[in-house]
Amino acid sequence: MDGRGMDVDLASNVKSLAMGITQYQYHKSESNLSHVLRHTEVLLGALNMHSSHQLFNSRSVLGSECIASMVKLISDSTTDSHLLSKIVELLNTISKVTDVCSHLQESFSLASVLCLYIVQHCQLEHCSHIMPSALLLLEKVTYARPISSGISHLNQLLTYILQEIEKGESDTGLPCLRVLNNLIVNNMSIQIQTKALMNSKRTKNFMLLLKHGVSQQSILSLSILTCIFWGDDIAKKLYRSQNWFKAMKLIFSTLSGYVNSDALTVAADLCTELLKHGEIAQQLAMYEEENSCSTKLFDHLSEVPRSSSKILQVICAFCHIGLVRSSICQRILKDDMRCWKILLNVARAEKHDLSTSLENSPSLLALDLVKEMCEEVVESANEPMNEWTNYLFATLNIHLSQPFHNDPSQLKFCLLKILKSLQILLCLSSEDDDLLSKVGKNVNCDVLESVLEHQLTQNLTGIVTTQPDWSEIGVDVVLTTLELMLKVKHVVPGLEKVMYKTLQEIRMVPFLVAALSSGKSSKVQCALRLHQEASSLPDFPSVLLGERMAEVNNKRENFNSGIRMHKISVHDASKDLKTVQSNFDRPDAIWNDVHRTNVLDNISVASVSSSSSCEDKENLDSLINKMQGKLQVDKKLSGRTSQIVEMYEQKISSLQTKESHLQDLLDAKALALAQADRVIAQNRCQRIQSEEESRRLAHMLQESEIKCEHLLLEIQRVESNQKDVEKELESTVEENKNLQKIAEQYDSLQAAFNDKKHRIEVQERNLAALSQEYDTLKEMHDMFQKHNEKLKQQMNEGVHRLEELEEERLKLLKDAGDKQMQIHELEGLVMESEKVARQLLDEKSEQEVLIKNLKSNIQNLDEEAKSQKIKLSSLDRTKQQLEHQLKERGNEIKRLHQRNDTQEKKVVSLYSEKETLTQEISTKDDEIKKLHEKLTEQKQTFLKITQLSAALQNSQG
Repeated sequence: MDGRGMDVDLASNVKSLAMGITQYQYHKSESNLSHVLRHTEVLLGALNMHSSHQLFNSRSVLGSECIASMVKLISDSTTDSHLLSKIVELLNTISKVTDVCSHLQESFSLASVLCLYIVQHCQLEHCSHIMPSALLLLEKVTYARPISSGISHLNQLLTYILQEIEKGESDTGLPCLRVLNNLIVNNMSIQIQTKALMNSKRTKNFMLLLKHGVSQQSILSLSILTCIFWGDDIAKKLYRSQNWFKAMKLIFSTLSGYVNSDALTVAADLCTELLKHGEIAQQLAMYEEENSCSTKLFDHLSEVPRSSSKILQVICAFCHIGLVRSSICQRILKDDMRCWKILLNVARAEKHDLSTSLENSPSLLALDLVKEMCEEVVESANEPMNEWTNYLFATLNIHLSQPFHNDPSQLKFCLLKILKSLQILLCLSSEDDDLLSKVGKNVNCDVLESVLEHQLTQNLTGIVTTQPDWSEIGVDVVLTTLELMLKVKHVVPGLEKVMYKTLQEIRMVPFLVAALSSGKSSKVQCALRLHQEASSLPDFPSVLLGERMAEVNNKRENFNSGIRMHKISVHDASKDLKTVQSNFDRPDAIWNDVHRTNVLDNISVASVSSSSSCEDKENLDSLINKMQGKLQVDKKLSGRTSQIVEMYEQKISSLQTKESHLQDLLDAKALALAQADRVIAQNRCQRIQSEEESRRLAHMLQESEIKCEHLLLEIQRVESNQKDVEKELESTVEENKNLQKIAEQYDSLQAAFNDKKHRIEVQERNLAALSQEYDTLKEMHDMFQKHNEKLKQQMNEGVHRLEELEEERLKLLKDAGDKQMQIHELEGLVMESEKVARQLLDEKSEQEVLIKNLKSNIQNLDEEAKSQKIKLSSLDRTKQQLEHQLKERGNEIKRLHQRNDTQEKKVVSLYSEKETLTQEISTKDDEIKKLHEKLTEQKQTFLKITQLSAALQNSQG
């Protein structure tokens, strides 16, 4: 009940979200936006706790409507970015289930919608936070699914992806690599488009990612380069002898290492694709045998179970190579039983994980690998029957005796496990008596009977037109079970009786008809073997089988005749035959298979009808002979023989018509009986369910009666309190009027609040832009401040230099003052002596000239000081540049030293390899010399023997 209640809550959330999105598309207001966002967050929280398989699969109308409305929101360019991010997150959550992801692509073409959105919004800043999640969703949708090269804006998407990969450091680089890998794998047209966009720079970028990127980037680059350039020189360089070992080491280290599951998936897909090519498959097989990669993969299988499906796919692909399969079987069954136990533990999974497809389920892949091992054991016929068979039969019995689920996907998974387990038992039921007896000891008759009974009652093949997807698997289960019974019927007691009883049931007819009309030769041959075994049984419904086969043949003939008439009318009506055939025709191989099955069906129907017609002819011949004998005796006695003959003929014709009517009634009764049996079984199930529901309803009725009694007591209390409530109601009415006034004021305040909120959002956006500008200006301020500090240092140095020059100038001025004092003393002496005055005047004039020269010299020295200061600043700059160049030269010298050291190490290793090779050559020369000596000795002995034989012949002659 809790699970059903949770499903109801999820369904109501989905319905409310779909309605909210519809309202938002009709009127894009703030209230509708907040309504959709709230429902989206609620549904996200619910889906994180429960699976989305039941709600969003292809059979759910409500889920499909919700997905369609979400896809419309993505394709609408006016959708709010915050809502769009939530919608993409929700789609990422529901796409974790493989069936839902396939439904998203097949029914809604989500890949083309995402392609259009990414191309239109990749340059917008407010949508940059959505791009990683949109690329993640595109990666999920495109993985292992065919994508048409004709989708819109594919070329722009590929250009954007290659540009993001070139950037390397962005958040979208790795998702773009994964999306590109998904698009080009097994898609020749997109490979050609991508190759046209690749230039030498982008190719080098992929090569750099391959060499120096992290493990996921390296394996993705290798896969992309292999797909795009397969058959070109680049791919040949990747997989030639020099780089082969590195490529294989990268693939197998990714497979067996503890890395991300996405990288492991890419490595597994690349390895299985490379195994399809002959030369590379041989080299891969040699590498696997040399390094025992399968054992390492089995260890990884036990330690990281979430990646087990891809690892098992790789091992199964290796097993398709004969020599590798024998070596893997040798390691698993003989050398190391631990790997065998790990494999069987993986095969024992009870439920299917919805995050992987049913074909890639680890349990089913493990059973496929077990079947490969068993086929190798049967073919080699040298494997001892040790404990590995005990573990195997225990696992197979668990699969055969497990209960059947009501969920269609889990039921299909259960039937596939039963089918593969039966195929393994059938493979082991070979001509070897030991193996056959071992299988017979471990086969339980009751288990096989329960499997057959479940399919005969639940599988409606051939009766209902719309059948579930597990019906065909159920037919295979029934045929394989009967074929296994046919092989081991003499070994298992009581099995032969169950087999013949099942073959004589009318419920087996639809299964045999479905097998005989199938396009698979193995299924047809199995049905023919069972028909041959059952045709001799007394109660086998051969007539009903023939009629059902005739119905199938008639339907096919009508279908084929309709196709022929349509082709003829199209050929006569228009000359444009290619366009019409592209809408109607199917491949020729399908029609060849249909024609072949029609021939087989006609042969089987003819064999059944011929047996019944032969018996009718024998009865008629005996009656005619008796009548002829009687007529010959009674010719003379009576003349009314012609009347008697006519009477008998009429009786015979009436009996024949009655017989045909009775046969039709018998067949109709048989069909009605089979349908009645199924209806009875269904009614029994419905009766059990209705009894359970009636018990539940009785229990609920008792609870409701108790609740009614409590409610009566409460009603009495309510009536007593009603008067008080009426008084309070009058007061509340007055309060309500006051509150209405307050509500009106609140609405006006709310409108003002919304306006202010909008202004605040605008201001916040402006603030964010201003903060960015502030950060840039702050960086510019820091740069200018650093430059100002450098200029201050240079200015301080210049001031210091000016101070020194000023001191020198002051010294010169002091010298000039001393000389001035000497001039005054000389003037006093002139006054004492006139004779000396003339001389002093002359000297004074000379000294004045000298003073003028000194002043001019002082000015020249000031100018020289300024020029020296400018030269000093230029010399400082050149000094800094030279120091920077010296550092770069030092780093280059260090790098050259490192390269020189590595080259010296390589030279030393080459010399060591050369010495080892010379030693091996010398040893081989010694062995050749020894062989020559042995040959000469044998030659001499042969000559001696010939001489002795010649001497003996001469002596005899």
